[in-house]
Amino acid sequence: MELEKINLTELEIPYVTNVTGEYVSDISKTKELLVKQISSPVKWEQSVRNMINNGVDTFVEIGPGKTLAGFIRKIDRNVKCINISTVDDLDKLKEISL
Repeated sequence: MELEKINLTELEIPYVTNVTGEYVSDISKTKELLVKQISSPVKWEQSVRNMINNGVDTFVEIGPGKTLAGFIRKIDRNVKCINISTVDDLDKLKEISL
């Protein structure tokens, strides 16, 4: 399998997998999750709720349209959603305080 040829480095920041909706901090699970991602349902709402419950209050949607931002707002109207659909929109990222 081609995926076996890829070397992954240790994670600096955990990510939320759409396979389980949970945070992943162990890189050894990533390849298995990538394989499962192809045929598993996307746990979108569980993923977003998990991030919000862990303090995420700003989401950035990159690409044309605002579909995902709309889905996020239906889950929680209190979070901020920023849409980046053009190069000019990159200035919106200045609104995020890290």
